[in-house]
Amino acid sequence: MEDKSSISTPTIEQTFEEISTNNDSNVTNTTNETASDNINNEDQQPTSTSANEVSMEEQSLPELNRLDVLEILRDIKQTPLTVGDLWSLVNMEWFSKFQEAIFTREELGQIDNSPFLISKDNPDHLKPGVCENKDFATVPEKVWNKLQKIYGGGPTVTRKVSKSLIGNLIIDLKIPFPLKVMKSSATSEVFDCYAFKSETIKVFKERACKLLNVEPINVRIWDYYNNNKHAELKDQEYVSNSNLIENQLILLDERLPNGKWPQQADRYQTYSTNSRGDGDKRPGITGLGNLGNTCFMNSALQCLSNTYPLTKYFFTNKYEKDINKDNPLGCGGELATEYASLISDIWEGNRTSVYPRNFKSQIERFAPQFAGYHQHDSQELLAFLLDGLHEDLNKVKKKPFFEGKDYDERPDEVIANEQWGMHVARNDSVIVDWFQAQLKSKLVCPDCGKISITFDPFMYLSLPLPSEINKQFTYSYINSSLVVERRQLSLSSNNCQVKDFLHKLGEEVGANPSHLVLSMNGKLMNPDFNLAERVYYMNREIVVYQLDTTQDNGFLVSVKSHTPSNSYFNIHIPLYFVIPSDVQSSADLYKFFLEKFKPLLKEVESIQQIFDSNSKPPQEPQHDSECGSSGDQQDSNMVGTSANDSSVDDNSPSSSNTTTTSTTTSTSTSNGHHHGSSDHYSSNNYNYNSRESNEPEKDPRFIFQMVDCSSYHKERIVFPFKSNEIALVWEDPSLYLEYEKLSPDLTKNGGVRDVSPYNVDLEQCIDLFTTEEQLGPEDPWYCSNCKKHQRAFKKFDIWSAPPILVVHLKRFSYKKHYRDKLDTLVKFPIKDLDLSKYVLSKNQPPPIYDLFAVSNHYGSLGGGHYTAYALNEPETKEAKANGNSNGNGKWYKFDDSHVSEANVENVESEAAYVLFYRRKDTYDEDFDLNKHLDAQENNSNENNNSNNYNGESNTTTTTTTTTTSNDKMDIDNDYNSNSTNTLD
Repeated sequence: MEDKSSISTPTIEQTFEEISTNNDSNVTNTTNETASDNINNEDQQPTSTSANEVSMEEQSLPELNRLDVLEILRDIKQTPLTVGDLWSLVNMEWFSKFQEAIFTREELGQIDNSPFLISKDNPDHLKPGVCENKDFATVPEKVWNKLQKIYGGGPTVTRKVSKSLIGNLIIDLKIPFPLKVMKSSATSEVFDCYAFKSETIKVFKERACKLLNVEPINVRIWDYYNNNKHAELKDQEYVSNSNLIENQLILLDERLPNGKWPQQADRYQTYSTNSRGDGDKRPGITGLGNLGNTCFMNSALQCLSNTYPLTKYFFTNKYEKDINKDNPLGCGGELATEYASLISDIWEGNRTSVYPRNFKSQIERFAPQFAGYHQHDSQELLAFLLDGLHEDLNKVKKKPFFEGKDYDERPDEVIANEQWGMHVARNDSVIVDWFQAQLKSKLVCPDCGKISITFDPFMYLSLPLPSEINKQFTYSYINSSLVVERRQLSLSSNNCQVKDFLHKLGEEVGANPSHLVLSMNGKLMNPDFNLAERVYYMNREIVVYQLDTTQDNGFLVSVKSHTPSNSYFNIHIPLYFVIPSDVQSSADLYKFFLEKFKPLLKEVESIQQIFDSNSKPPQEPQHDSECGSSGDQQDSNMVGTSANDSSVDDNSPSSSNTTTTSTTTSTSTSNGHHHGSSDHYSSNNYNYNSRESNEPEKDPRFIFQMVDCSSYHKERIVFPFKSNEIALVWEDPSLYLEYEKLSPDLTKNGGVRDVSPYNVDLEQCIDLFTTEEQLGPEDPWYCSNCKKHQRAFKKFDIWSAPPILVVHLKRFSYKKHYRDKLDTLVKFPIKDLDLSKYVLSKNQPPPIYDLFAVSNHYGSLGGGHYTAYALNEPETKEAKANGNSNGNGKWYKFDDSHVSEANVENVESEAAYVLFYRRKDTYDEDFDLNKHLDAQENNSNENNNSNNYNGESNTTTTTTTTTTSNDKMDIDNDYNSNSTNTLD
């Protein structure tokens, strides 16, 4: 954190008020992307309206059912972005509940967009730091108009669709980027300011200068993170490309009185942040600071940094002679140079962490999709980085052209050598030498039997995981004694209905399935409801209740509790009980609930004394003989009605309450159908102190009052018992109820994830990769014999094995409407991974590998967190030399800027995503591809002019050569040295 002597009083809200009149309307602001192409044109101000109260007309609009909600969600997904169209912002908390399609209009309430706005009265300005899909969702304007008409609320916040400089269509969200500014003449005064991602530094500088009362012409603006001048920010640069971090410090460096500028630092501290206090060097044991959702990049970089041969190549500056500044596919050598600078800072060993700011800028230039601060995939970043480094270091300046040859039934060895020779004649770099090998691809026409065989280079193996997936549910189980247990249960995706869940759970806990019911977010679910429908179960509260009898022996009720002030006191989901049909009075019902809550009650004798010492209230009202609404003195819906009267469809959640704190009683017949009003009215707004005319007076005998909540108005309970929802209102629950016994587990979200139904190891994944499969109709192959596209049979095999093998486990599955993550534990060996039975070519060293790094992903798709495990080779060698090695080396966990020693047993986990293996023969001192590259440099001119290529080449990249010790960098011997970049 920056050291600030004092913080001035202006807040970000005041800053907006002061500057809003001169807001730069010619600058559009993107969602952590780059600027739009109309950045210098006058932009239409976003439209907005005040929050609306729900009118009588809106109250009379029909309730949206589940199909209506799903249709709206489908409309949102299918609406394309078109330049100039308006999209609206919706409170994410409200919209998340809406997407579940299980809440009524009353339960959802009005839309309130004020939480992500600076001021509800001025919805043009969003709060700094708010995020899409966290604080708000975006929907087409027509969808917003429909939602607002039905649910009311607001205010309306709209944004336009524009095109970014890299050609992407984006919704121009105009999210302020919070920063802190100070001027060099008053460094003790730090002011809050803001910028927009898509505006230029010039526009931001003018805003900051006005705030600090200085002239822009007399100021240079610096990235002053951690009180160091990292880089001067140029006027023409965009904020999105300047690698700034939220709330970091910006310095306005003022011109001196003599007209000159203060002398700038000799070296802008681009990476260094924290030095080691003990003075001991630890090469490679250096964290990488998170620049804002860059854990994916840090994870990939740490794995690549611990690819020791590649690190030696960069650390000793051998890369410099290979830089290709003329390659149109590269970055003019700048990516390689910046990567080398980062490697130098990591492996000098005198810093605990560094911040890869300039490296991020370079990778964004090569791969613009990584611009901004969104979460990305570590494997995708790794692939683009290796490709970019290859292009920057490709020693081939003029690539020869080759015409491909047909299979013609020639031997595999001949074709493989021929195609590898063509490849290395056009691609010759350290990346090719260490990371690339060949796959054999065989296609067979299903009609004529024509065979096509090619040998393609690969840089990593993307291995599928078994397709048979189970749904693993995390939920709370409450037995009939109200004891809560946190459990997990797995079901096949094909048998995932509530009744399947309850049947398996009954077997596990020894309970009768007919005595079990399941609720989700407080809603009782129908036995035929499919739990595999994603919209309903992701990160929701799943609770299963054990009843003491079957539902046909009484009325199934849900019970929630609150205080008169509407406090939840930590029990915010219902409890379910079966009320016997012989309950005929409030006293009977009160005693029933006391018995059920007995495991949670304290002061039981005092409770009985309160009941005995108070007089009985006037006679309770009775239902008339005809059925009707209790709101107009008629009967409420009867518990004993037939299944044909149920208002809930078999595939939808039942009508019990979801989010209320009051106790809701919902009736059900033995077939699991839930009876009651289809409106599912909530008791969320109940307040005992503000009773309506028909609500019960307080019964002095009871420590809680019981209220009928089956209709919108809260009413007294009438007998025979026929209500759908009941609220228990406790005056002071802490006196009599130990609700803490329930709350810890019930406040945790449940959910589901995809897991494999059996143990999976790496070899099984390779078997799946090499299994023959038929091409799909969307990806046919053109058969030259049949003269048409065919769904050919395709088979991959590993022809040769590279020195460094990168294995990508395809955990992210792609479904029709969404992507999902497979949290399957894949077992893989730390040492001696033997691929001999999979590698077809025997003309190379044995393909036996040891693991040295793993990129991990924790959490769900679109979020989560990346870390890395890596083996530190210098410390491993030192430990072996001192006799302290356990055989598995010195492993470390890299979690952004934090680095800690790791137990090798933790390396294999469900989070493992990308595995890095090194072939065992490459550890031999005589195996030195760096020396091999030096030897090849003498022949570079011949390679660059190889128009007379004869097709004869080695099939692998793994030529073994001898080297002299004075050409080999030895970080190991330099481990405790005070010098850096020392050659041994």
